[in-house]
Amino acid sequence: MCIRDRGTEGMYDFTPLAKTDGSCYRVPDPKLCFNICKLLSNPCNYPNVHSPATIGEGSNCKSILYDDDPTYNDYQTENGVVVNMFFGNGERCSGDVNYTLNVFLTCDPDVPASQVRFMKLSNSSTCQIAVAGRAADACPIFSLGWLLDKYLPLFTLVFLGAGLGMTFYGLRLFRYVLFLLGALTIGILTLLLIYQVLLPTNSPKWAFWVTLVVSVAAGIFSGSYVVKYHRYCFVLAGAYLGTLLALFFFNLFLFRIIPEDYLKVFMILMAIACAILNYFYKDTVIIISTGVTGAYMAIRAISFVFGGFPSEMQIYHILMVNDYDKIPWTLNAYFCLIVFLAVGGIYIQCQEKYTEGKDDITYSCLLYTSDAADD
Repeated sequence: MCIRDRGTEGMYDFTPLAKTDGSCYRVPDPKLCFNICKLLSNPCNYPNVHSPATIGEGSNCKSILYDDDPTYNDYQTENGVVVNMFFGNGERCSGDVNYTLNVFLTCDPDVPASQVRFMKLSNSSTCQIAVAGRAADACPIFSLGWLLDKYLPLFTLVFLGAGLGMTFYGLRLFRYVLFLLGALTIGILTLLLIYQVLLPTNSPKWAFWVTLVVSVAAGIFSGSYVVKYHRYCFVLAGAYLGTLLALFFFNLFLFRIIPEDYLKVFMILMAIACAILNYFYKDTVIIISTGVTGAYMAIRAISFVFGGFPSEMQIYHILMVNDYDKIPWTLNAYFCLIVFLAVGGIYIQCQEKYTEGKDDITYSCLLYTSDAADD
């Protein structure tokens, strides 16, 4: 039973859409009758048949699906959030093809609760049937996007101010930046862990507010420890980065040179090398990481106002399924702005570090290290 489900855009409750009075959602052509989150009552007048959908009428009526447990996918469009319910467990239709049903519901708060409007056939396949409609119950009952929209000016100012500060003054504000990065990283990971793994799908709405509070508390607590033990954090972060770089370069071209049996050895060596570099060149790590992270936060804040920047979960989904056609041109423009701002921030931080009492230094800024991070 589809009591509740969570997706990339938020948490949903579809139970109000279930027809409990014996009726069903009807599409005149191809005379489709189906229910959501509940089996039909006596489909085709056969009391012992259990099905969420039938097709045809009278003597031509037949059940086309076995159960009412669809799979879900949600995504953001120009017209709002769309939820796709896919019923794939169907009767034999033609040859080796079974019946399937795709129900596309667009979030529309203006539609009365427990109703679906503008139900229509969205393709003409005899066996793979797809219908589309609009419903208020297709809107997320809780989502970070809703939270962002409600407090948009506050989030915009915070992200823009923190981003620009990190981009141009990351090394000078080292301890504050470390606290912010540590708090954000652990807070977001805690939120994702509880939301996607630990939280039951039938949780009430207040459980998500508790999750948010717990995640913020975990972030603040972790951020303070990151500042206190920053040297160890640099080493651990370097080791993790080295492991990722080893996997990246191996999959890119080193698989032609290094046998796969030696991949683990290569990953360990890269982890050790990057951990050592992070320890001795911590200023470099701070400048580059704050320049890039700060630029991303600042440009992301601008996108809150002007739009055109898909959510991080949407981008992740696009990359996982290799559906690059869905990447809007605006995202490429934002990416260029992030690179431009990051390079500018790194250059300015380098110049500040190089010129403040170190006029006699002839080394490259990013290769010269000091105790600035420990002041």
